Amino acid sequence: MSLIEPLLRFFDIIEFRKKQEDRHRKKKAQPPGVPDDEDVVIPEERPPGAVATPLTCRVCGYQGGPEHKFCPRCLAETMERRR
Repeated sequence: MSLIEPLLRFFDIIEFRKKQEDRHRKKKAQPPGVPDDEDVVIPEERPPGAVATPLTCRVCGYQGGPEHKFCPRCLAETMERRR
């Protein structure tokens, strides 16, 4: 970025916006060599009989099932998977 580009914003806002859009477009462009139509592997779902890992509150130690996201004792989102 040169020293003149900030001044361009005040004198020619249209040209400034075009340069900004061009930079943004180049930044978001697909990197060279990476195929655009590559298939994505979708992970398989767990079998219906598999047991989910219980969650434990990292503050008070409350243990709940996988459906608990918030600890009912702490009233906070402190539940995490047990190892």
